[in-house]
Amino acid sequence: DSYDVFLLQAYGRRRWRISRQRGLRSTKASPINNVEGFRASSEWVLDAGDMLYLPPGIAHEGVALGECMTYSIGFRAPGYMQIIEPWFADFAERANVSGQYVDAGATAVQHPAALPRTMTRRVHAELARHKPRKADTKRFLLCYLSEPKATTVFNAPAAPLSPAQFRSRATARGVQLDRKTRMLYSNAAMGINGDLIEPPRAAIATFQALADQRSLTADQACGAHASAWALLHAWYSAGWISLN
Repeated sequence: DSYDVFLLQAYGRRRWRISRQRGLRSTKASPINNVEGFRASSEWVLDAGDMLYLPPGIAHEGVALGECMTYSIGFRAPGYMQIIEPWFADFAERANVSGQYVDAGATAVQHPAALPRTMTRRVHAELARHKPRKADTKRFLLCYLSEPKATTVFNAPAAPLSPAQFRSRATARGVQLDRKTRMLYSNAAMGINGDLIEPPRAAIATFQALADQRSLTADQACGAHASAWALLHAWYSAGWISLN
């Protein structure tokens, strides 16, 4: 595999053999992806609850020892070709490009279907002035990397507490991010479930602690600045966080 893989044994037993050989050419005659001349360098038998980590490029072979089930959990890094389209789309959506193309002074031409060189030069010069900055890429990544899968559904509380009730219980019990919530930050900006948030400066430490720990203790909630509670309650109402 070209990405990180975690093999979790759900039940039963499976023997895994790995090879660190450099030659990973596939056997063409095989209906499955077999490495030609596979030479095992290590092997393990995984029982229920055991996990084997495979870095990218490690050839591996698993053989069930009786009835069993193994979960294969892959962590794929996005290719740059996957990123460039949404990156440009995000920049185009937020870029402030004013004015419009004009061709004042244009004269009659002999070849009306030919793209004018002047048009190409003017349009290119104008568009080239608007270049993404590192801040644009940071903003994009905060949203892109925290965006949930399209199939993700958050369960909002059936009878949500009022802001005052929520704050009272949170300071007594603490809060935690929903398992499906994705939250990360960069300096004062943060992304949560695809939204870009720039919280009040006094609340930044609280939100960074929530992102790092995926929870806030009761003591941490008690220490949260008043400006943090409107966002925390909104996320609670959306099912993004819950009370401990």
